[in-house]
Amino acid sequence: METEKSKWPKQISVDKRIVKILSEQTYENFPNAIKEIVTNSYDADATAVNIQLSLKNENITIEDNGKGMNEDEFNLYIRIAGQPSERRERSQSARFIIGQFGVGFLSAFPFFKTFTIETKKKNSNEILYASVPCYKYFLHEKVLDITDIDIQGGTKFSQSRFSESFTRVILSGFTQICTTFFHHPTNLKSRKNSISNFDSITKFKWKLCEDLPLEYEDTRFNFYSSIFSPHLPFKVFLNDEQLLRKVYGKIILDESREIKQIGKIKFRYFICTDKKSVTPYEARYLKIRNLNIGVGERTSFGLGTEVGGARSRLHWLTGEIHLLEGLNELITVSRNGFNFHPDYEKLKDFFIKKLAAMSGVLEAESELTKFVEESRQETRIKNLKLLSSPISKKITEIEKSINTDISQSIDQLKNSYKPFQKKMSIKNKTYRVIVDNWNLDDQFPAVKIEGNEIIINNLYPLFKGIKYTDLFIKFHILLLLSYSDNVINKNSYSILINELLQIFDDYKK
Repeated sequence: METEKSKWPKQISVDKRIVKILSEQTYENFPNAIKEIVTNSYDADATAVNIQLSLKNENITIEDNGKGMNEDEFNLYIRIAGQPSERRERSQSARFIIGQFGVGFLSAFPFFKTFTIETKKKNSNEILYASVPCYKYFLHEKVLDITDIDIQGGTKFSQSRFSESFTRVILSGFTQICTTFFHHPTNLKSRKNSISNFDSITKFKWKLCEDLPLEYEDTRFNFYSSIFSPHLPFKVFLNDEQLLRKVYGKIILDESREIKQIGKIKFRYFICTDKKSVTPYEARYLKIRNLNIGVGERTSFGLGTEVGGARSRLHWLTGEIHLLEGLNELITVSRNGFNFHPDYEKLKDFFIKKLAAMSGVLEAESELTKFVEESRQETRIKNLKLLSSPISKKITEIEKSINTDISQSIDQLKNSYKPFQKKMSIKNKTYRVIVDNWNLDDQFPAVKIEGNEIIINNLYPLFKGIKYTDLFIKFHILLLLSYSDNVINKNSYSILINELLQIFDDYKK
């Protein structure tokens, strides 16, 4: 006798809001649909997921070694927006469970004609299988009642994989929206340094690496992913190549490995840079990860646009925010953002200030680098300000202008610049050049020579400019050396100094 549990064909049951979600899909959402299926594997305690993509055959196979499903669990799987009787926050292996809306498998419907699934529990010879004709839901201008379409399937038996558990999803037959993703219209203008310039497979891989709960390519950051899955690794392969999460900056400007809290939100974060523009531009700014899954595009929370004005080094910054608690109930059904909450607004404000501070540090460091390079490399003395403004003074000015608690970054900035010296070679002798101030009524009003040091009077009128400063300084040094070598006497030296001031009076500042 056939029981209700094993009755075939079955129907999908659905919360009506899912129709709206499906109708809003674009070809750019395609990787998100695959992400949702892989996320189900993660929640099923899989340690490995293999994705095989064939553009020629127009199909994608996603197979995991997770716990699999029996028929009761499968019935829940196809009950859209369905929840188990007891909602758990962690899996059997203590992973943070990501899925909560029960819409994961349905997300693939707009992109494929058929959704086929096989799944098996460990120590069982029963393999549950089913086939969903996705295309039928979009045959008409108006979406059909989702419960009117049958899912054909049943149970088959195999002894060869008795001790294994797995779920295999086969998505076959590209719809037009899926074809558009892999064969992007060539007449659309692409942006420089954008993933839109990647070939379709590379772009697909990039998006999966951005959002899936993967290990990091830079192992320094695996601490962050291991928090969410403390006992099991999670590896994803695309056409036999392991996918790894990228970090687009090697220098860590700021991070919090300890849990921080704003209201009910608990989080960790890191902000990095390579001290140059982050490319592709989609990798700039901060990626929000809720329970280790990417949420939406990277964001600066409006900084550089409507919030706080432009930041010239903001595009040098990249990083991640890892949310542990407090926002899971606020995530939108599409998983691309969060609903309004005062705590979330405070979190955004916290990171606006962080990004502003970090971009300020990079801008200041860029200014200091230019300052030091000009002083070290310039063979001529064009501007006395490059010698008379101490680095420590400049950094103090920077600290005041940034006006935020980023002492660690400022300390790193201070340690990056050691005192430097300007040198000058005259008559086969090298002198250290320094700047000082003294009264113009002095016997030597322009320059002095003491041992191996040439001291330049910052107050001397002909040294105030930048166009001919080097010539005036060297001419006065030659006069002083002529006096020191007894080529000219003291009176002649004084007369020449005064005549120079008169002749070049129009060069005084």
